[in-house]
Amino acid sequence: MTWLNSNAPAIQAIAAVVSVIVTVILAYVTTKYVMLTRELVRNGQENLQFIKEERKADLGERKGRLLALIWHLRMIATSLPDTPSKGEQIRSVAFWSESETQELRALASTFGTFAAELASEAARYLATLAELGKMVQETPPARGVEWNKFPWERWHAAFQGAERAMTSLVTHLERST
Repeated sequence: MTWLNSNAPAIQAIAAVVSVIVTVILAYVTTKYVMLTRELVRNGQENLQFIKEERKADLGERKGRLLALIWHLRMIATSLPDTPSKGEQIRSVAFWSESETQELRALASTFGTFAAELASEAARYLATLAELGKMVQETPPARGVEWNKFPWERWHAAFQGAERAMTSLVTHLERST
């Protein structure tokens, strides 16, 4: 105890120097930590911006593909006859494939529930048109189709429903993006 009392000023001086050194080291480490944190935040923001731009580009590509697919399907649908006198023209129409209507649904689901519902509705109507059209195409020309027994009301309803759903889908896409 006597030694501590007699050397108290020296011990205090050493403690003060050590305290200053520790404070300087802590200040240096804190500065480095702050700089590293800023760099991490900046990198995170750059990555987030890159991801947003990539997602936007991907959505743009999907939208373009979806609009092209809708245009393709509508072009085929509008080539379909709408009266019994032109019914034989159904034989020459190359209908859409099931994979095209599946792609329509898949692409539309990217743009939300409402778009997915419209695409599903359009796909159901298109499936009805394709089913009726293939029934005509599979009937031998020599036998002929009894056009007065052909379900024209169902044909017209499916055509109008598909057109309405696809037009609504295009409108929705144009408004939402």
